[in-house]
Amino acid sequence: MPPPAPTCNTPQRLPAFTTDPDPDWTTVRNNIPILHFEDGTTREHAGYNGEKIKQADVNLLAYPLKEVTTAANVRKDLDYYEPRVGEGPAMTHAIFSILYERLGLPDKAYQDFKEGYTPNLRPPLWRYGRNRHREQPLFRHRRPAACCRRC
Repeated sequence: MPPPAPTCNTPQRLPAFTTDPDPDWTTVRNNIPILHFEDGTTREHAGYNGEKIKQADVNLLAYPLKEVTTAANVRKDLDYYEPRVGEGPAMTHAIFSILYERLGLPDKAYQDFKEGYTPNLRPPLWRYGRNRHREQPLFRHRRPAACCRRC
């Protein structure tokens, strides 16, 4: 007897990778330049000179990429880039929060955690909106109930 057909509630497993990674990707990874300012702060890109930025990609080098590993360098990058981030995506503050927690600064981590999501909350149901401080319709569908149906 064949197994039952999958439903939307049945988790699907992906097949395991059966090929070895292309060695060219190791060459690419090993040759990506990570630039620094004279004081050791990681530089956003070669032409970056301290302007406001949308999100601090540099901080992703500490988490999750683990390229910046010392606490002093992680803190230096946080101190430099956090004031330069405008109203960027919530992910930026989530990464800041993780890094501050790893540095043993739970109060600062909690502050950044809240900064990452509270500006995106929308009344009256306190749902999460994509953009900060911008009004969006409660439902973006023509038929609001359609988004709540089960498959």
